Amino acid sequence: MAEGEIEVRIIRERVVTTAPKLGVEARTVAVTFVSPGLPPLTVWIPEEEDTPEARAAIIRAKIQAATAVEKKTMKV
Repeated sequence: MAEGEIEVRIIRERVVTTAPKLGVEARTVAVTFVSPGLPPLTVWIPEEEDTPEARAAIIRAKIQAATAVEKKTMKV
């Protein structure tokens, strides 16, 4: 792995078809992945924009956003 790369495991990939307007079809790729220290996360990518480079950038941004959230703890 190169410096700064984050290894993730893709759990599931699926194409979801919706109809945002009558007669118009939109296809989106839902990619569910897991990264060390995080719960499973899903990113949604328009099918026509789903390239390996775009997917990596979107997943990286999702991980950065998830790790930027303040962690809360409590005793039970």
